[in-house]
Amino acid sequence: MHVTLEVKHWHTPSTGDGFSMGKNVTARRMFWQQWLQDPNLKDWVAPSEKGEAFVRCKICSCDIRAHCPDLTKHAETMKHHTRIAPKDEHQLRDVAPVLAVEEEQKKMCFENCLFTACLTSIRCVDELSDLLKGELKYNLVMHRTKCTALIRGVLGPCFSEYLRKDISMKPYSLLTTGR
Repeated sequence: MHVTLEVKHWHTPSTGDGFSMGKNVTARRMFWQQWLQDPNLKDWVAPSEKGEAFVRCKICSCDIRAHCPDLTKHAETMKHHTRIAPKDEHQLRDVAPVLAVEEEQKKMCFENCLFTACLTSIRCVDELSDLLKGELKYNLVMHRTKCTALIRGVLGPCFSEYLRKDISMKPYSLLTTGR
């Protein structure tokens, strides 16, 4: 805890004691390490690159004077609240309906790839996905590159394993690969 405080007092004859703490006070404050342990400040306060007299808000990416009331005021600003709010809203969001749609989309992509691998050529995938856009309740994006990758990476190994099991019981069977 290191604080440097320079205070100039100006004599004003109007007050009884001779000192005033108004506009004429110059105080230089520094970043306190205690702020990093304070539960209200520790999540967003950091030392500033501007110097010891400033504090960096990690959320708003702005520098604030290293003065406790200024930090409190900044924490209550609309700018600070709006940047904190989205993190809390995303944690409360319900993701189950989104996952159900993704599972349906994945299933439809695999069915489309299986149809293409068994019955048509890869060139037809672009037109097939355009035809299915009006029939589905979600947007199916399936092009030749994605279809080829799914056939080679997922369906191909499954087909070769199925074929290997099927012909292993037969005499005089031969399995060749095109790679």
